[in-house]
Amino acid sequence: MTIKLNGSTAGSVALDAPASTTGNADISFKLPVADGSANQLLKTDGSGNLGWAADGGSILQTSLRLDGTRANYAEEVDGNNFTDARNLSGLSITMTPTDATTIFLITGNIYVTHSPSFMGKGFVTTQISGGSEQMIAGNGDSSHRATFPISDGDAGTGWTGTGKNFTLFYDHNTTSAVTFRVRVATSNPSYYIFYNRDENNATDDSDGCSMISSFMVQELTSSSFTGVDNNNIYRGT
Repeated sequence: MTIKLNGSTAGSVALDAPASTTGNADISFKLPVADGSANQLLKTDGSGNLGWAADGGSILQTSLRLDGTRANYAEEVDGNNFTDARNLSGLSITMTPTDATTIFLITGNIYVTHSPSFMGKGFVTTQISGGSEQMIAGNGDSSHRATFPISDGDAGTGWTGTGKNFTLFYDHNTTSAVTFRVRVATSNPSYYIFYNRDENNATDDSDGCSMISSFMVQELTSSSFTGVDNNNIYRGT
């Protein structure tokens, strides 16, 4: 059977039935009702159900934060108590996944420095609404996890060099809102973390410098992404 739709001025479009229904006596073809949103397409799920979905390509949504705050912080983290670290609130992002199968790609460029006398630590964390905050960190030393180190100043000049860069991913398996944070801490509160500034906080015209830190989260379709935790990666509290 063929259903033919004639064009308003010329030509036609035909909808043909399949040659076989593979043993099923009757098959119904039902179009779901769209919610009126723009840029939607018809999509089947894993059970063959047809529904409307956003046509976002491989990148479904992106959120970016830029922060030029100049500050110094003395929050101390011993071992793995990362929630004691300072939350860089100007970089926090909350995003609700399009569906549970997508992947979050997390990137950042954080300008922080710290005296090399003791180690500073940076943490990238995730928190599903109603759940516990978790860090994405190295697990080579399971007693002292961190996402990135902070230790490149010196007592003479105390300038930060290049930003602390990272590229991470989060396979969330939820449709609840997820909050992403960057936290920083010191191993000794006598040695500060310096954020978007140098250790000496120079502000004069000939030697001053103020930096911008950035943090971005993108939601990607799982079919467009490949990511593997090969060795010694920790994701948890």
